[in-house]
Amino acid sequence: MSRMRAAWLAADGAAVSVAARRTDRLEQTARQIREIGGTALVVPADLTGAAAAAEAVDTTTRTLGRLDTLVNAAGVMLNGPSEEALLGEWDRMVDINLRGLMYVTRAALPHLLASGGRHALGGGRRHRCDRGVAAGVHHAGSAVLGCRAGAYRE
Repeated sequence: MSRMRAAWLAADGAAVSVAARRTDRLEQTARQIREIGGTALVVPADLTGAAAAAEAVDTTTRTLGRLDTLVNAAGVMLNGPSEEALLGEWDRMVDINLRGLMYVTRAALPHLLASGGRHALGGGRRHRCDRGVAAGVHHAGSAVLGCRAGAYRE
């Protein structure tokens, strides 16, 4: 979760779990949260794998007791002309920006619904988490459209 969002939620009284690969940044964010009197849990995890994402969510719910809000803020953007991009860089962006987001969301949904938490935040947007709405994978197509539009503009 971005540092700003984490601090904002903590200042509003939320216990915050921060999960990512870089422990040094997680510890820095947790320190900032604790300095303002908040509660922060550090969960080192590579969220590009479904099992790691599920374990991060489980660690959060075991330690903090429940999950009310999910913020998906992980992502990378490897810049450069599409025609010169290395396919491995594209794979990395898809793994982090799309698969990571989907793995964490899938793992978090049962906890969000059980706690009465109704929202997942990411990319500056808020989405309701309701049973029976089966459009999550469909919306991943927006990534494809954005990629195609960017390549055409180049």
